[in-house]
Amino acid sequence: MTFNILTDSTADLDEKWAQENKVELVGLTITLDDIAYETVGPNRLTSDRLLECMQEGSQPTTSQVNVGQFEEVFRRHAKNGDALLYIAFSSVLSGTYQSAVIARDMILDEYPEAIIEIVDTLAAVGKVIFLFWRQQLVTKVRAYLKRKP
Repeated sequence: MTFNILTDSTADLDEKWAQENKVELVGLTITLDDIAYETVGPNRLTSDRLLECMQEGSQPTTSQVNVGQFEEVFRRHAKNGDALLYIAFSSVLSGTYQSAVIARDMILDEYPEAIIEIVDTLAAVGKVIFLFWRQQLVTKVRAYLKRKP
């Protein structure tokens, strides 16, 4: 069984670093001047471009990662028999955490043996909290998985 970490674009992780460290990213969506932009991937809206548009008067809005996006990711890991830990942006600031919980429950109905854990960081400090959680949790989760039959 492989152990995987998932977080969202609010963690503000460099995508190259995330890939090198086997951290999967799901992205929130930003709407800017009636155009929806992804926050991860090759065509993502960069922070520099976002700030430039805001300085020109644009007012962005964000959308949480939806249940369907999480369901797709969770199903892929469940089918592969991989354990997954999602480190979520604060549930106080976004509905993304709740979307993940709903999607996990749906996937566990389909794959009851799947291991999908979700941690609500209750934080919005991006990289710092992610790196703390990663360091602390990876060791604990790997130990837990070794004990599981």
